[in-house]
Amino acid sequence: MATWTITPGLVLVDKPCGWTSRRAGAVVSKQLGIKKIGHLGTLDPFATGLLPLCVGRGTRLSHFLDQSRKVYEAELVLGVETDSADREGEVLSERPVPPLTSSRVQAAARRFTGAIEQVPPVYSAVKIDGERAYRRARRGEQVEIPARRVNVYRFEVELCAPNLLKLLVECGPGTYIRSLGRDLAQALGSVGHLRALRRTQVGGLSVVEACHPEQLAEEAVWSVGTLLGALGDPVHVADSVALHIRQGKPLEVIAASLGEALGRRAVFAGDRPVALIEKSEVGWRILRGLPTD
Repeated sequence: MATWTITPGLVLVDKPCGWTSRRAGAVVSKQLGIKKIGHLGTLDPFATGLLPLCVGRGTRLSHFLDQSRKVYEAELVLGVETDSADREGEVLSERPVPPLTSSRVQAAARRFTGAIEQVPPVYSAVKIDGERAYRRARRGEQVEIPARRVNVYRFEVELCAPNLLKLLVECGPGTYIRSLGRDLAQALGSVGHLRALRRTQVGGLSVVEACHPEQLAEEAVWSVGTLLGALGDPVHVADSVALHIRQGKPLEVIAASLGEALGRRAVFAGDRPVALIEKSEVGWRILRGLPTD
């Protein structure tokens, strides 16, 4: 078990292919000796890439990272459909791929940008009547998942080769890249599935800073303070102001200590993280307080 000079709040993991997100979390938890751990948006076992893990007191801030935009790289094989919409599923059908041009593919991809209605794959963690869809699908049940609205900010085709497309996607939370690949293939008059998927960014976090879950590096293990500072503009206050915030008292009373601009503040007393707060058009509010060590 490694010994850290900081109180870990976030670990940036580069999840290997074949690992579940839960396994990655368990390995990190054991190395840090911290049981309280949560991942920000699970990755499918076949997928690789950035899996931020909030640990200890950092789990109190997990919601604000989980709502961040995410960036993915994917490879879409055309002509073959699987029940999971990825390479690990059973083949359902095969369909010829019509001649494609880069301009046609790009135009089809643009149809899936913005706020769109998307149906998640049947092999997904979406709950149907309180049970995960993938569990029902594995029992051979007919699974019908209603469409839901997701946001796709960027959907680019970086390579258009015979029967293979390389995709770059920037999207909001809840978006299934497998569904995007499936729907794009159908829009092009064929079927398809993902053979590779890699997440490279979550908000301002990058996979470049991440490490293998079994080989934790110092640059990939953030303190609670570093995590807090990544979520808002740092503001350093006196101990009396910090106590005021910790007690949940109205922030308007201490507004002069917090600044005038709209947006989030990461509040510190000295080097001790205190809270994440926000000023909006309607006033101040405490988004999340952090207990003392």
